[in-house]
Amino acid sequence: MSKVLAFVLMIAFLLVGCSQNEANSPSPTVKDNEAATDKPTITVPFVDFGVIPTSQGTGEQNFWTEWINENAPVQVEFMNIPVAQRIEKYNALFASGDAPDLIMTFGDEYINQLIDQKLVMPIDELIEKYSTEYKALMEKYPEIKKVATKSDGNMYQFTRVIGLKTNRIMVIRDDWLKKLGLEMPRTTEELYAVAEAFAKEDPDGNGKADTYGIGLSENSRNLINDIFGVTSYYETEGKLTRDDEPSRQALSFMKKLYDNNVVDKDFLTDVSGDKEKQDFLNGKLGITFINQGARAMGYDTFKTFKNNNPDGSYQTMPIPESPTGKHMIYLNPPFEMFVMVNSKAKNPEAVMKYIDFLIKDSTGITMSYGIKDKHWKLGENGCPQSLDSALYTEEVGWNRLYFEWLYPEMEFGPCRDFVSTLNPEDPMDEAFIQIANDAAEFYLNGDHKPSFLTYGNYMPQMPKELNQIGSTMNKTITDIRNKSIVSGASYTVDQALKDAEDIFVKSGGERILEFHNQWFTSEKQSDVFLKKDVYNFYTTKQKDLMKKPAVDF
Repeated sequence: MSKVLAFVLMIAFLLVGCSQNEANSPSPTVKDNEAATDKPTITVPFVDFGVIPTSQGTGEQNFWTEWINENAPVQVEFMNIPVAQRIEKYNALFASGDAPDLIMTFGDEYINQLIDQKLVMPIDELIEKYSTEYKALMEKYPEIKKVATKSDGNMYQFTRVIGLKTNRIMVIRDDWLKKLGLEMPRTTEELYAVAEAFAKEDPDGNGKADTYGIGLSENSRNLINDIFGVTSYYETEGKLTRDDEPSRQALSFMKKLYDNNVVDKDFLTDVSGDKEKQDFLNGKLGITFINQGARAMGYDTFKTFKNNNPDGSYQTMPIPESPTGKHMIYLNPPFEMFVMVNSKAKNPEAVMKYIDFLIKDSTGITMSYGIKDKHWKLGENGCPQSLDSALYTEEVGWNRLYFEWLYPEMEFGPCRDFVSTLNPEDPMDEAFIQIANDAAEFYLNGDHKPSFLTYGNYMPQMPKELNQIGSTMNKTITDIRNKSIVSGASYTVDQALKDAEDIFVKSGGERILEFHNQWFTSEKQSDVFLKKDVYNFYTTKQKDLMKKPAVDF
């Protein structure tokens, strides 16, 4: 369910405005299913996240399902798939032969299971024979072919182009820096020194030793690992290899923080990061990572922080350079792949026509922003601006979670960014805009060393046996590393790394490395979307769009 929550947050907190182009401006009326008997019928899942306002109908029949059936080139029968039970539901439908023509789900392991069992079809020929819109999209973004092609040479998933985005951002109490006469840390050595000062020099001025320097919840440990370049495999002379040095540096850094009382000693129990977040919001933590910190969720965090700390302030922090280099922290991947075609679809051509309809600009604008002059108007910044936020939330906002699984939202450029909805004349908004702009400048500028090979869903799916080995092995190794942080001199980092290596060998980790090396060395590197291609994509395709949208609103 953590992946479900992440997906919900990823989309739901991006809700910004409302729109519709002139061709679709009339508000459609609800019609009976026989209204479009001249159209081919397909079945499509309605993956139900349970957030439809009661006034808007049901998953199978609501304003937007009716709008789709009025405007799409096909007649769509929607099938409700509860998100929490989606795997069980899909499995039952496949077993009975009743699975929908279009398959929409997430979770790399399950998607690859559907592909391995041939429950979904290759889509290369489908696109070539029947598509216009998606084919044009692939010509515009040839990277789609790279990320979607599986090891057998076929594509099975339609790709959504969302663009590279910041995820968690690293923030620091700049008012504490000023009070203690400190500079913004630029290296991990300086980061430690600042964190220690925040913990020991009473930055809040209350005369008590009750502040922490930096957070070490699970998310924060992951981001610190990123800073030191910790990953599973490293590319060395065309092969994938392993290297303990980044882990040694990261663990030593975290162990030093713990041993010297710079962090909350109970950090291992803070799996969700809620305690760390509350410490920061309550003015007791100097450096942390904010989930989706440059977007709507981050804005809510910022407002709460300012309400709790009216005289406090924080800034986005540049990624400090570590002894192993200046590395990229985790960024949301620029492409998502959640949509497939049932291998037993009765009319694949009609399914392809529906896909083409979903990625048209006119559809994307309408589904994203609602109906012009009812839900939105064009703002001075050239982006749709909401006319009534309550009306938008009630009638439009929820639908993006359900229907926008394919539209290439990167085409909206700056209009998709949350900051486009803010007022730079408002002091609160102005301060947050600076935080968001700094995040883009610091994290998306390409001045970082990609540490890991590529995103997991762009790599081949391992056989089930290797997946099970990897899952068990990785948990054990993580526990060993965490133990080394909190055990003082009784369990050193060197001993932890030795024990982790023993687990890797005994568990069969070499087989996993061999599997990935066979893939990596057999593929033409030009045909694989590697992490080094991420910044290149941002620089050559996305950066200009962030100044001006490709869509004519």
